[in-house]
Amino acid sequence: MRFEPLLPGFIRLGAPYCYRCAWNRTYGHDCKMECARIVEQEIAFYGAENVGTMIGETMIGTGGVIPPPPEYWPLVNEICKANDVLVINDEVITGFGRTGSWFGFERWGSNPDLVTMAKGLASGYLPLAAVGARDHVYEAFLGAPAEMKQFMSGATFQGHPLCSAAGLANLEIIEREGLVERCAELGPYLQDGLRSLRTHPIVGDVRGEGLVAGIEFVTSKETKEWFPATALGAAKVRDAAFERGVFVRLLGGGHVLAVAPPFIITREQIDTIVRVLDEAITVVEKGLGLR
Repeated sequence: MRFEPLLPGFIRLGAPYCYRCAWNRTYGHDCKMECARIVEQEIAFYGAENVGTMIGETMIGTGGVIPPPPEYWPLVNEICKANDVLVINDEVITGFGRTGSWFGFERWGSNPDLVTMAKGLASGYLPLAAVGARDHVYEAFLGAPAEMKQFMSGATFQGHPLCSAAGLANLEIIEREGLVERCAELGPYLQDGLRSLRTHPIVGDVRGEGLVAGIEFVTSKETKEWFPATALGAAKVRDAAFERGVFVRLLGGGHVLAVAPPFIITREQIDTIVRVLDEAITVVEKGLGLR
């Protein structure tokens, strides 16, 4: 891990990454949802009285665009609530429509106590982030000054009026133009188109939700081995696509290309993305002697 050592007091869990299951299971075959049940095991090991929260991206974003299996978040919530552990969903990427719902926790059946949000809140026009809390969390910080229960937090730009105005205007546009509904409508079309790329020898997996998808590249579909750092398989596809007018982002340690078009994209433009990526992957495969 390039960011180690991690902060003390935090426990890092295995991810709900079905394509590369840390427990060597196959979803829909012998999967026992170990990725969720590990939460229960760790709480039992450390003692529920020593665990305050479980925080996780509703869908893993920069780690490679990895949607969880549908059972994951409902089971995690059940485990955490039974042990009086708060659930925090990170919606910085999935919030405000990208997945076809206003928030990812709606789509994946989570019931978080707190939600972190940014990015889509102001669409990048101005920096803006926020945390949403359910009443039972908010009310825990209410009381007389002598009780010292208040949440004392001060930041230089906290509650900045200009950034807040940009956020409100942005949300008004999203609602007025029905952009969340548009993501829900066009999302399946994008996902179906990109899944056609799985026929390529170097495409190991294509996954996503709504208007965000990840394409994972491998040297072999059987071994799922990644390209070595010197080969830059995904990066070569990115560059070939960019030369043809389509920009995709490199994620997942350099092995995954993220496709996240604007909410106003058309079906014709989605067709262009799929066609260009198909051409770019073919070019790279020819360079590898696979065509």
